[in-house]
Amino acid sequence: MDEETVKEVKIALIRRGWTQGDLSSEIGVSPAYLSLVLRRHRDVPWIEKRICKALGLKAAGTGSQTSEGPEKRRRKRGRVAAT
Repeated sequence: MDEETVKEVKIALIRRGWTQGDLSSEIGVSPAYLSLVLRRHRDVPWIEKRICKALGLKAAGTGSQTSEGPEKRRRKRGRVAAT
């Protein structure tokens, strides 16, 4: 998540009267992990997309990683292992 998007997220949280804890519950991650994403210690495009969607923001660049959530990746691995 780029620095500009982090600023937009923080502004959107204030406007909505939400805390980072509220946002983390909304997108299904722990408050600690959300904090890592917002401090740019983790680059997780699918979480960034959920953040932007929850706050009604335009999604930023997705980086080099896949945008699939962990559930979809797990299912794919399960299918590969079963064949």
